Amino acid sequence: MSDDELSKEITRRRMAEEALCLYGERIDAFFHKNPSPLFISRLSDGCILECNHSFCEATGFPLNELIGRTSVELGLTPNSDRSWIIQVLSEKKEIRGLEATVRICSGELVHGLFSLTLTEYEGEPSILGVFQDITKSKLAAQRIRASERELNGILENMQDTYYRTDLDGCVVRASPSVEKLLQFSQDEVLGMRLANLYVDPAGRDMLLTALRENGGAVHGWEALLRRKDGSTVWVSTNAQYYHDEQGNVAGVEGTTRDISERKKFEDEIKALANYDSLTGLPNRRLFYDRLQQVITQAHRSKRSAALMFIDLDGFKDVNDNFGHEMGDLLLISAARRLSGCVRESDTVARIGGDEFVVIVPEIQDHEGVASLSEKILRCLSDAFLLTEESVSISASIGVAYYPADGATANELVKHADLAMYLAKDGGRNACRYYEVDMKKRDNR
Repeated sequence: MSDDELSKEITRRRMAEEALCLYGERIDAFFHKNPSPLFISRLSDGCILECNHSFCEATGFPLNELIGRTSVELGLTPNSDRSWIIQVLSEKKEIRGLEATVRICSGELVHGLFSLTLTEYEGEPSILGVFQDITKSKLAAQRIRASERELNGILENMQDTYYRTDLDGCVVRASPSVEKLLQFSQDEVLGMRLANLYVDPAGRDMLLTALRENGGAVHGWEALLRRKDGSTVWVSTNAQYYHDEQGNVAGVEGTTRDISERKKFEDEIKALANYDSLTGLPNRRLFYDRLQQVITQAHRSKRSAALMFIDLDGFKDVNDNFGHEMGDLLLISAARRLSGCVRESDTVARIGGDEFVVIVPEIQDHEGVASLSEKILRCLSDAFLLTEESVSISASIGVAYYPADGATANELVKHADLAMYLAKDGGRNACRYYEVDMKKRDNR
C-alpha cells in the first residue's frame, strides 16, 4: 500500500470513529435526557444495565441501587411474567401497552404501563423498556366506573324516568322506568324522536322555547304523551340543557314522572267547582264566567247576544207527588233536552233548583232567538217517561238582550229573570222579552 493510500485509509477510519463517537453521544443524550423513564435490562436474567434519570424518579430508586440488580429483585417485574416476556420478545421483537402492578422504592404499589423492545447492548441480547406510571389514570378510571355503577343503580331504582336527547331530539339514554311510563323498552326508545310522542304536535317545540326563555332549565313542565298502545299519559318534566366538554349545548336531559292521577283529580276538583253534580251542566260559577266572556266578545265585535232564563212549570208538583228522586230524574232529562235544542256555541247551565239559563252569543237577529225559545217550549212540553211514570210539565222563559237590556252580566240575569216572571204571571208555557214585554206592562 502506497503512502497516499495509507493516508487515505487512516483518514477514513478516523472519520468513521468520529462519526461513531458522535452517534454514540447522540444516542446517549437521547437516552439520558429523555423525559420518558427508560431502562435497558439483560434479556436472559432481567439485570438492569442502564437507565435514565426519569426512570430513577419514577421508581424512587437511586441509580446505584438499580444498576446490576434484576427487575424481579427490585419488584419491578413479577417473576411469573419473565418467561412470558422472553417468549413474546423472541417471537415478535416488541411488546406494547403491557400493564403490570409494580412496587417502587417506597414500597407503594403503582400501576405501570410498559413498552418493551428487543435490542442488543454491549453485545448481549437486551430489552429497551419505556415505563409510565398510570396509577392516577387507573384510579380515575376506577372512580368513573364506580360512579357509573352508582348512577346506573340510581337510574334502575328511581321511580321517575331519566332521559337524555341529542340536538335532534333523539333519545340517547333512558332509565329502565321508561317502560312503565311509555310501554317502550329501553332499546325501543333509544333513537326515538321525543317530538313524535307528544299528543300536541307543537309540544316539543314549546318545551325547547321554554328552555331558551328560562336560561336553559324548566321545572314542572306538563305535557300529554302518547304511549306504545296508543293511550295517553300526562307527565311533568324537569329538563335542562347538557353540555359537551367544550361547553357547547349537546342536547337536553331531565326527569319525567307520570301525573295522570293528579291531573284526573284536578279535573274532578275542577268539575266539582264548575259543573252541576246532578245534570253535568255548567253551574252558576261557570255560567257567570262564560256570560262575561260572551259580553266581552260581543262588545269587541259590536254584536248582540241573548240570555234566556228558563224555569220549569210544575216541577214542585212532581217532587211533592213522586218524591225527590223522581224530581232529580226530571231535572236530568230536562237538561238533556235543553242541550239538544241549542247550538254547539251556546251554553246551557243549571243555576239552582229547577232554574236553567241559555247563553246565545253573537246573534244575527231576534227571530233566531224566538225560534229557539219556541223549540225549547215544545221540547219541554212533551211528556217525560221517568221509570214507569209519565210526567208532563211546561216552561216559562224570559229573554234579555245585550246590550239593549243590560251592559253587565248581573243586569242581563236580573232582566231575563224579570221577563221569565212575566211569562209565569201570564199563564206559563210561554216566552217573554224584557225590552218588549216590560214596556207593555208599564204602559198598562
